[in-house]
Amino acid sequence: YDRLLADVAALRARVAAVSDTMYRTKIAISLETSGDHGRSASLAVSIDDGIVWTSPPSFRAEDTTKIYEHSVAPGHHALTVEIERRDDRDDTYRSTQRSRFVVDVPNDQNLGVVVKLWDDSDIGGDFRSDHKGQYELRVRMRARAEAVGK
Repeated sequence: YDRLLADVAALRARVAAVSDTMYRTKIAISLETSGDHGRSASLAVSIDDGIVWTSPPSFRAEDTTKIYEHSVAPGHHALTVEIERRDDRDDTYRSTQRSRFVVDVPNDQNLGVVVKLWDDSDIGGDFRSDHKGQYELRVRMRARAEAVGK
C-alpha cells in the first residue's frame, strides 16, 4: 500500500512538471478557516477528481493560506473540497461535507481561488445539556482571473 501511494505521488509530480512546461495558464488555491470549536479532522482539495493537497492534522488557517499553485490546461476544471470537522468540546460530534465547484480557467490567465470555511456549529457544547444543537459549516469559493505576468 505504501509503495502504491509513493508511485501515485511520483506520477502526480511528473504530471505537474509536464503541465508546468506545456501551459502558461495557472490555478492558485488558498484556504481560510474560522470557527471557535470546529477543528479539522481531515481536509482534502482535489482538481478534476485528483487530490492535490491534504491538510496536516488539526489544520487551521485564520489568514488566507496558499496551499496549491500549478499550471493547468485552459478550460473548465472541477475543484472539490472535502472536510471532516469535529467539535473540540466533544470529539463524538463530527460532520463531513463535500463541496464541488466548476471553474473556468481562461487561456493565458492565472486563476486565483480562495476557499473560505466557516464553522459556527454549537452541537458539541449544547446537545448534551439541552438536547438541541446544530451543525453549521459554510463553504464559500471566490475566483478571480488575471492575465499572465500580472
